[in-house]
Amino acid sequence: MRLTLLILATASAAQALNDLEHDAIYNFPMIPVLPVPGFNSTPNGFSNLGILYTSASKQLASYSLSLDRTNNLFAGTNGVNTDFKANLTTSLTGLLNILWQTAYEGERRVCAITTSINQQNVDSATATLVAAINAQVQAVQAITRTITALVLTIKTQALWFTSSEKAVIQALLQAIIAAGLAGVEPLLKLNSGLAAAGYLALASIIAALKLAVTTLQTAATFKWDFS
Repeated sequence: MRLTLLILATASAAQALNDLEHDAIYNFPMIPVLPVPGFNSTPNGFSNLGILYTSASKQLASYSLSLDRTNNLFAGTNGVNTDFKANLTTSLTGLLNILWQTAYEGERRVCAITTSINQQNVDSATATLVAAINAQVQAVQAITRTITALVLTIKTQALWFTSSEKAVIQALLQAIIAAGLAGVEPLLKLNSGLAAAGYLALASIIAALKLAVTTLQTAATFKWDFS
């Protein structure tokens, strides 16, 4: 009899425990655990950064060539037609979009590198990433040369631009500066984290990109006070 009562008591306690667990599951909020992008894939994170800057540098170079052609066609002439203005704003807008996309994707991909950074993982992708950032440096330098020449052309042709057209061009150039500066920030943060871990392989090339963007900022900053 006692054994039967003990068995019944044990079963009753087990059922009560099950009911308690059931109620806890359904009465308390559940916090979903989402997969973290890039978790445990540090080498891929660095490779993805390399892919981003390789692609961006090619697109920036294309827009730089387009601006060069437009500028060379009208530099030294005695007038600016609507085609020049249309090509100019189209190329500057395209350039701006690529810089902002690169800034956004750069930040997203840097943030995706969530695991601790060790030298072995970084080493596997360092060469590719350095080459990609170097291509970005060269593209920004080409854009700087192009915009420097473009500003000179605009100065000589200033009387052919309306006030609204001047405002649009100046706004585009200022936005390009902002996008270029924003694009460097993720790499600066990445370099800070790497340096804290004692890894300096990317420091010089990231510094070169920062310098290139700062030079672009100087070249693209001007006012229409010469008109």
